[in-house]
Amino acid sequence: MLIEKKIGVYNGKKTRNGEIDLLRFLFAVSIMAFHFTVLGNSYFIHGHIGVEFFFLVTGYLMNQSSKKITKNYLILVETKKFIVNKVLSFYIYYIMAYFLNLLVKIKGERWSLRTVCELLCKSIPDLTCTYIILKTDNPLYITGSWYLSAMVIALVILYPILLYFKEGASKFLFPLGGIFILGHLLYQNGCITEVWSGKIPAGVLRAMAEIAIGCFLYEVVEMLKKQRFKKGEKIVLNILKIFCYIIVFTYSFGIFLGRTDSDIHIFLILCIAITITFSEIGYCLPGSKFTNYIGKLSFVIYILHGTIIYILQLIFGNEISITILIVSYIISILFSSLFLCIVNIFIKCINYRTIIR
Repeated sequence: MLIEKKIGVYNGKKTRNGEIDLLRFLFAVSIMAFHFTVLGNSYFIHGHIGVEFFFLVTGYLMNQSSKKITKNYLILVETKKFIVNKVLSFYIYYIMAYFLNLLVKIKGERWSLRTVCELLCKSIPDLTCTYIILKTDNPLYITGSWYLSAMVIALVILYPILLYFKEGASKFLFPLGGIFILGHLLYQNGCITEVWSGKIPAGVLRAMAEIAIGCFLYEVVEMLKKQRFKKGEKIVLNILKIFCYIIVFTYSFGIFLGRTDSDIHIFLILCIAITITFSEIGYCLPGSKFTNYIGKLSFVIYILHGTIIYILQLIFGNEISITILIVSYIISILFSSLFLCIVNIFIKCINYRTIIR
């Protein structure tokens, strides 16, 4: 089989970056494991660092998308198109997960119809991707609502700036602004991974800074792709990439206990690793049906694992053994896979893809 690693060509067709999809899955699992700490899990206590990966990749893909607009365009029109397509790409999975969470909690909490109606009214911020600025005390909240709302708000702000200033934004304004905001978060909170503190929620600033820096990484990658690296240099860069990911996942696993102030250092290491991964220098895992599938599965794992944790709490309480914990990880992944298959079948039945287009 012909595989040209540099531009991701597989049997004559351009493919997704299989390595990025694999990393999506691994970081989604680390975030899931981090939230399992409520069940007595002492592992992956820094699994939240996976969110930084997803923000960076979002910024990279945002810049990549903006490069496709070459003809005369209206910034507001293109921004609306980009945001709508972005929301529609995940919303069907999110809304189905939300109502699955509702059904599970109706059964577990034995809520009355009146209580359910009141909670659904409180769910408006969750369902409109504005939760991070209109937060309510709602037991129907599912893990990921803050992330999705922060991401959408950040894209609404950053995308028109990117279209207006183009490379002036992605090469200068965004990286400088991103570093400044991260510095502010570090100064105010002692870490860059805070979500709720501040008049402007730290989660929004975190999303804006990291997506902006992800935009800059796209420009670095494009520059690297134009370079002619020797075989030895490619080997060194691939070793560096692997070493960076080892550090990130080691930190995620909780080897550096209690050092939330290390988040900024891990973030910078993650930037290096992602840049090399997207540049596809030397060996890069080619895209395949499997990597494409687990890449999509990562989002479902992210939005469903809160519901699974709730079910486990009903059954086992707040303390479970390591054996049950590992089995719970596996069940969470299998259940997410089943959910993904069912929703994909539903999508085909209602022809949802035509709505996105």
